[in-house]
Amino acid sequence: MKRLIIFIPVLLFAFGCNNGQPGLQEIVYPAANNAPASTPEPPSNATTTVKVAVIALNDAGKNGPKIGCDDSMVYITKTIPQTAQVLNEAMKQLFSLDKEIIPATDSDQEYYNVIVKMKDLKFDHATLENGLAKIYLTGNPAGLGGVCDSPRVPAQIEGTAKQFATVTSVETYLNGAKVDWQEIFSQK
Repeated sequence: MKRLIIFIPVLLFAFGCNNGQPGLQEIVYPAANNAPASTPEPPSNATTTVKVAVIALNDAGKNGPKIGCDDSMVYITKTIPQTAQVLNEAMKQLFSLDKEIIPATDSDQEYYNVIVKMKDLKFDHATLENGLAKIYLTGNPAGLGGVCDSPRVPAQIEGTAKQFATVTSVETYLNGAKVDWQEIFSQK
C-alpha cells in the first residue's frame, strides 16, 4: 500500500508536467563525458538564395542602375546549398552561367550575360575584409563584342558582390594584378 501511495503522486506529477498530454514529455540525454552538447549542423539539403547580376539591354535604367549603352543591371535569383561563403558562391554562380541570353522567370523579358562570352576568364575566389570585396579571376578577358560590352563586365561582377550589405566596395584582380577595366578594354 505504501508503494501505491508513492506511485500515484509520481504519476500525477508526470502527467501534470506535460499539461496532461501523454507522450509530449521531452527527453534530454546527457552529453558524453559531461561535455557540452554541440550545435546541430543544418541538414545537408538546406538551401539559400543569392542574386546574380545580369544586363537588361536597352532598359535605360528602368529596372536597375543604368550602365553602358542605355542598359540596366538587374538580378536573377539562384538557389544554392546553405553556406557561410555566400560571396564566393554568388560569384561561382555568375561565372557558371552558360548562356548569353537568359529568360526572366517573372516576365517575357530576356537578360544578357556578357561574362559567358569571355571563355578564358575564370573565377578563382573572393575575400571580404572591412567591407572591401576582392574578386580574384584568372585567364584572359578576350571575347567581348564591342564598346557596349566593356561596362557590362564590371557591372555584373561588382553588382553580384554588392548585393550583400557587408560589401561596400569591390576590387577585381586578374592573374594577381588589380584590374583597371577601362585600361583592359582600351587595349582591345
